[in-house]
Amino acid sequence: MLARMDAAPPRRRDASGGPLAAHAEPGPLVALVQLLRPLHWVKNLVVLSPLLFAGRLTDPPSLGLALEALGLFCLAASGVYAFNDIRDRRLDARHPVKRHRPLASGAVPPWAAALLGALLLGAALTWAADLAARTPPLITGGLLGGGLGAVDVFGWTLAYLALNAAYTLGLKRLPVIDVAALAAGFGLRAFAGAAVLQLQPSRWLVICVCGLALFLAVGKRHLELARLGADAAASRPMWRAYAPGRLPRALTALALANIVAYGWYTLSPETAAKVGSRGLVVTWPLVAFGVWRLRGLLLDPHPERGGAGPAGGDPVELVLRDRACLATAALWLAACLGVVYRPW
Repeated sequence: MLARMDAAPPRRRDASGGPLAAHAEPGPLVALVQLLRPLHWVKNLVVLSPLLFAGRLTDPPSLGLALEALGLFCLAASGVYAFNDIRDRRLDARHPVKRHRPLASGAVPPWAAALLGALLLGAALTWAADLAARTPPLITGGLLGGGLGAVDVFGWTLAYLALNAAYTLGLKRLPVIDVAALAAGFGLRAFAGAAVLQLQPSRWLVICVCGLALFLAVGKRHLELARLGADAAASRPMWRAYAPGRLPRALTALALANIVAYGWYTLSPETAAKVGSRGLVVTWPLVAFGVWRLRGLLLDPHPERGGAGPAGGDPVELVLRDRACLATAALWLAACLGVVYRPW
């Protein structure tokens, strides 16, 4: 009896059935919060871009509607993360970093994640339906007759969830299509931000948002491949289709394309008409520096200099811990506010 009392408790096992490697185990509540990935909610800030550039940031009703759209996409994104992690938990258990995720490590059981994910998605859709009822599109005729401006925020939310469902179920295993799907998700969020304000989405908004999202998606794939190295195919068979040397070249090409596209945006007659001047061109050097800086961080093998290093990471996490990127983003936002709203 004493021997049984002194025996060590059984080690918790991961999603693949093996013993969990030594790692600080979070409590149940902390594990559920980690499942939601709140740090990645920063990606949903793209919902606010139409508010900023339409000059309605200082309009309280418009600001309130945009913040509601931001909130519902945070719920929707967390619900998507939960179901994605349920499906990938066994593959994640063999990944050097993802094995510490709540589902892969066994900290959260699949049934609990499914219940939480369903609640989050249900809440997001209910919220989107309420917002759509309060902000019907001003353009009629449906998607074919009225264009993108004829779709309300509920329609864009459904499209976002449908895209992510397709991504989780199969698109993420198709090279090139996987990064295109990730970029499209950012575009759908921007469309929702325009719809809730009853605005026609700008073509430049689509180009710049989707271009930057594609750059970040390719950067994420490059980091994952660099981290896994020779073990990449064992983690996800899709990696066999990615040649390591091509992703850095793609990153450079996309960085240059984003810099040029944003420059065209600031100089376009359409932008000048909306803003009232060509003043946004002063923000172009900040975007050029920020994008090129992030490209350098993604490709830098020395983490002591701020680069991703062989351990990899996520592009968003790299930005959030790099002072130069954060300072550049703050200066860009301040410059945009000064040009669009001209408080002086």
